[in-house]
Amino acid sequence: MSSTNKTTSHIKALITDTEELLKETAGNAGDKIQVIRKKIEESLANAKDKFLEFEHEAVEKVKEGAQVADEFVHKNPWSSIGIAAGIAAGTGLIIGLALRKK
Repeated sequence: MSSTNKTTSHIKALITDTEELLKETAGNAGDKIQVIRKKIEESLANAKDKFLEFEHEAVEKVKEGAQVADEFVHKNPWSSIGIAAGIAAGTGLIIGLALRKK
């Protein structure tokens, strides 16, 4: 799992846990608790909005990157094949060297 996916999972878990905590403490009395709960609710709503905005922007950037790559491949098929072959050879070399050292 990539670090971005891990971060996204952690943020979603934090939001879920915070919502659960707010539900569980809803019946607790006391002015101080109510003030803290209100601040947490506002912060949580803001964090959810920012997270959804970030997630949307990330998806759009990935789509744009994929479109640019697709256009490049269609305009330069032989260059694309050469680049892919070079990456595969380099990866194979790195793996081979890593396995050889063991």
